[in-house]
Amino acid sequence: MSALARLPFSGYSMWPFFQEGDELLVSFEKATVETGDIVIVKDEQQWISHRIVTLKNGLFLKGDFSTNLEPFNQNQMWGMVQGLKRKHKSYVWGQRGQPLKSLLARLSTMGHLSNQSFLTRLKRWISLIVLFLLSRAFFWLKSNL
Repeated sequence: MSALARLPFSGYSMWPFFQEGDELLVSFEKATVETGDIVIVKDEQQWISHRIVTLKNGLFLKGDFSTNLEPFNQNQMWGMVQGLKRKHKSYVWGQRGQPLKSLLARLSTMGHLSNQSFLTRLKRWISLIVLFLLSRAFFWLKSNL
């Protein structure tokens, strides 16, 4: 794996995995993407890091905390997030962990608000709680191994 670039993260669209002040560790090498990967794309005037999710009609980008889906074309991708640095500690996952990445993508997709029904909002909050717990477990395990 080549050296990873460090990019500052701001915003809340990828909470709970990314927090304000984190530095994303990004590879700018061309790579094949899979559901669950977090990629960097440029959207109009800003850089965005979102997770790739799969639906019946194709690939989409979605922030874990965001409620919107955005169509994804691999030509839009500038880089792939392979880790992060938080409070002087680095967490690198690289391109490994497909079962977990697929689970995270599925949970993120459940957070999509296709309508404002009670059931849809309930699924969103359940998915956010599970994402939060998984993120805490991931960083705890990485810190203690």
